[in-house]
Amino acid sequence: MAFNLRLVHVQVDDRFEEIAEKKFSKLNRFFKGEPDITLIIKKEKFEFIMEAKIQYRRSKIFMKVNSNNLNAGLEELVDKLKIYLSKEHQKRRSKKNKTRKKFFSPISMSEPIEEELI
Repeated sequence: MAFNLRLVHVQVDDRFEEIAEKKFSKLNRFFKGEPDITLIIKKEKFEFIMEAKIQYRRSKIFMKVNSNNLNAGLEELVDKLKIYLSKEHQKRRSKKNKTRKKFFSPISMSEPIEEELI
């Protein structure tokens, strides 16, 4: 996972960077490869604006959260991303299962199978 942190009008310590990277690394289970994750933290007046950009293969995901607290905003952002990614994962799995059902329909066992002897 390539994790980038961009700060605009905000200063954070190394501990916060480690926590953010650890929380975003938990999202790796939704990807087969290595996603590029960019976390942008801005401060405007009295609130923090946190934006996450995830680029994986040809798809791009963008999520934005406004919060008064830096840590609470990070938690909310990661939770939103988990919910979104799990829904997308379920959609792909259900589409995959539908195609399997289409090609491999179950055989009903109510009718006996007759064998011919030659």
